[in-house]
Amino acid sequence: MGMAFTIAIGQVARMLGVDAAGETCLQKTVNIFRLAGDWHWLPLVVGAGCLAVLLLMGRLAPRLPGAIFVVIAATLLAWLLDLGNHGLSFVGSSPGGLPAWMLRGVSLEDVYHLLPGALAVALALAATSMEKGHIAVDLLVNRLPQRGQIFLDAISSLFGLALFAALTWQSALYALDLRQSGEVSATLGMPVYPFAAGIAAGCALLCLVLGTEFGRCLRRIGS
Repeated sequence: MGMAFTIAIGQVARMLGVDAAGETCLQKTVNIFRLAGDWHWLPLVVGAGCLAVLLLMGRLAPRLPGAIFVVIAATLLAWLLDLGNHGLSFVGSSPGGLPAWMLRGVSLEDVYHLLPGALAVALALAATSMEKGHIAVDLLVNRLPQRGQIFLDAISSLFGLALFAALTWQSALYALDLRQSGEVSATLGMPVYPFAAGIAAGCALLCLVLGTEFGRCLRRIGS
């Protein structure tokens, strides 16, 4: 309860546009009221309205994704009414396009710590996919007819196949680069490239599973 109250006080301060400095919840609450003359009412109204709509949808339409609806509606409202020029702070613009295939800001020491865990995850991908063990949100998909569900499964498998084919290729290239450079771990002196090669192999196995699933979906659509 105390943690929830602390988080709530911090969010209220942000909605009011003030800095609620203080070490305790009581001090932060007092500082919020001390700065009453600096309150920005527009962020408070927008935030309270979003919270009200979210709670209302939870009661009237619990099966609908209320949080997603509120985010989209608030974004459109802020854009249409140009609320950014009336005191409402925006997160900012997101860069367009896909990022380049490269490692940024990752040292060799980081690679030594990340590769074993990444290898374990990569080798488990195919088996988990075969057992349907990955997390899936089927709130809307279950409402579609059988053929529509199969079609979405096919699209999902195709996009997954393309993504992990690219990961397989890049991991294989990275393993070759590590082998040619002769990189070894700092402590044990073990070569690093087998870990990257194992990640490529795990992604390749998942590609086989996804390709098989895509073909199965196509056969079910055609039948």
